[in-house]
Amino acid sequence: MENRLVYSPMGMLFMLIFAFLLFAVVGFLFLDLARTAFTKIGFSWSQALFVLLASLLGSSINIPLTELECRAPMVRQRYVRAFGISYRVPFLDP
Repeated sequence: MENRLVYSPMGMLFMLIFAFLLFAVVGFLFLDLARTAFTKIGFSWSQALFVLLASLLGSSINIPLTELECRAPMVRQRYVRAFGISYRVPFLDP
């Protein structure tokens, strides 16, 4: 059998369109599911949308409450060399 290269010039365009449609449909299904859940709880759609957007924006904020210091490291590292590549292997210190 011959080895032929099959090249479809429209393949990438169709994949991009399909990916966009997939993300759009999944997004609309998620929003409809969220709307149904929030309206069953008793929220209006505008309140539910506000809660969803606030949680999306608030998830990027990380406020550290405290820092813990460890005097001795519990995990140490050893290096193992296999096939010319060094791998870092952690092990627990007794």
